[in-house]
Amino acid sequence: PADVLPTPSSPTVPVSRIPLAVRTYARDAAGAFALAPVEVLLGLFVTVAFSVALRGTDGLDEWSRIAASAALALLLVFGLSLLRARGVIGDAARWAGTALVLAAAAAYGVWVADTRLETEAWRFAALLGAAAMALSLVPVVGMHDHERRRRDFWRFNALLLARIVSVVAYGGVLFAALAGAVKAVSSLFELKTPDHLYQDLFGAVFFALVPWVVAGGVPELVAEPAGEGRAPRAIRLLGRFLYAPVLMVYLAILAAYAVKVVATGEMPKNLLSPIILLAGIGGFLGSLLLEPLRRDPEHAGVARLVRVFPAVLLALLPLATWAVWVRRDQYGWTESRYLRFALLLALGVLAAAGVYRLARRREPVLLLVPVVLGATLLLSAFGPWGAPAVSRRSQEARLRQGLAQAGLLRDGRYTGTLQPPDTGVALPAADTRRTIPSELHAQVTGAISYLYASHGPESLRGVLGPGVERYGGGWEVAKALPVRPGCEGDEELQEVHASLPAQLPVPGLAGGTLYRVQRAANPEPPGPQAGPVQLQLAGTGLRVHAAGPERWAAQVDLHALVARLTSTGPDGCGPGDRFASAEILAGEAVRPLVDEAGRARGQLVLTEVGLTRPEASADTARGPFRLESVSGMVLVRE
Repeated sequence: PADVLPTPSSPTVPVSRIPLAVRTYARDAAGAFALAPVEVLLGLFVTVAFSVALRGTDGLDEWSRIAASAALALLLVFGLSLLRARGVIGDAARWAGTALVLAAAAAYGVWVADTRLETEAWRFAALLGAAAMALSLVPVVGMHDHERRRRDFWRFNALLLARIVSVVAYGGVLFAALAGAVKAVSSLFELKTPDHLYQDLFGAVFFALVPWVVAGGVPELVAEPAGEGRAPRAIRLLGRFLYAPVLMVYLAILAAYAVKVVATGEMPKNLLSPIILLAGIGGFLGSLLLEPLRRDPEHAGVARLVRVFPAVLLALLPLATWAVWVRRDQYGWTESRYLRFALLLALGVLAAAGVYRLARRREPVLLLVPVVLGATLLLSAFGPWGAPAVSRRSQEARLRQGLAQAGLLRDGRYTGTLQPPDTGVALPAADTRRTIPSELHAQVTGAISYLYASHGPESLRGVLGPGVERYGGGWEVAKALPVRPGCEGDEELQEVHASLPAQLPVPGLAGGTLYRVQRAANPEPPGPQAGPVQLQLAGTGLRVHAAGPERWAAQVDLHALVARLTSTGPDGCGPGDRFASAEILAGEAVRPLVDEAGRARGQLVLTEVGLTRPEASADTARGPFRLESVSGMVLVRE
């Protein structure tokens, strides 16, 4: 034929210079609509929705919901199309199943998916992984011959993976070529391109063309193999130069670290579980692609590694599981921690099955890998024991526990008042910030931030009450609580300075003559000074002296004010940060002046108070707080 490729022994010049791969993709795309019409329409629908979203306000959030639903539906509908092409199911079952999948995907997009919440990203990742595992099992549905099931499973997934990679690469080249052509034309002819032209091209190539061409490969994916023969060269190179050395390095590092943990008794690092997950999942999924090497004498070492790998992994899994469980006890469940734990348990099942097969001299696990991983991901996505539900309950319990220990919870509900967002309004006296241990503060603020980001502000209403949606994020809600973290070790509070806020109304003042007064403890003498009205400091007490025709003195007890101000904790916990700034409340500022005879002499209005705590010495412990300076106004009755 005129369109064959030339060979080294044949100088024939083909009529068409289009590469064979491109012509194959074009042929597949032409027949895709007949074989997989729903898949093609889903890609076109997502592409159109993407272009519309680009031209709207906040449209990409809605498009993300559409794209997530379409991605899940695409994998499952494509599996039904492949089953129909294999003759496993008929047209009626295919279209009934397609309708159910589309309805379920639409329900997920409308009522479940929410791109603003982090928990939905984890749920989508779990569902997408489960759908991919389900698609990988399509070639073995309805097949009973054990050896053929292993062969067809490998062949289908190898062809599908190769097709996806090559089509995506082709799409990238095509998009670059089209974008370059548009740029060249617009520059040469001085044309103005539409605002979203390049984004539209991107969507058309990757959201419409790529799924279209991949779906067009149904005949190749379900065709009977010509013969077994030797493993493809790419698989041989993958096993010898990538899978085996990388897996052995990872296992050696993990084994060495396990020996260190056992020898030293230290707690395993949090990074351990992700590394073991990477090694375990990569090891099992990689072994699926290396199935043809199982009987290749040249690659007996790789085949032996595939068989022995589950035993090594099974010995390492308890350490990784312990590492996750310890963090669960410390910080509670999150979706990430839950999925790590669930996948570690799934790897334990696969590793135990692999060890059993190794002991019985049977072939390595194959079909069990997508079944166990897919079931684990699916069960983790929904239900009362799924990752979102368990994580929310865990963090709500940690929040209630922390608030209860901070004295801010009664009957399961928050009893304080949240400071309004983005204002400088002072809190009422009953809700002034109190110091709590830094670990407890981190527990409360961490739970609030997680719940707000992962489950939305409505997840906090059951504990903190209505109104939390006014805040821009979890950290703003946490900052509105009347608590502050204390310092650890020797970083204790040493100095406090409190002042009356500017423009704060001070009601209940009587008439008389106004005197401005101030006093500092050092280096001034402790007794009264000259002047009509003077102050004398003594510990946490204050004495007001009045000179003139009628001398009198009044005692003012500031013990309660000092106790409140010194309970706030320092502003910082670093070196030299052992001080705090606070506010004098309106109810604390006005103090009556009554002399020794019980006669009312006027009022004291505090404007500033300074407190200090003596340093400890070799012979004495650190003393209590005492007044260092006082400023204010004295109203003397006429």
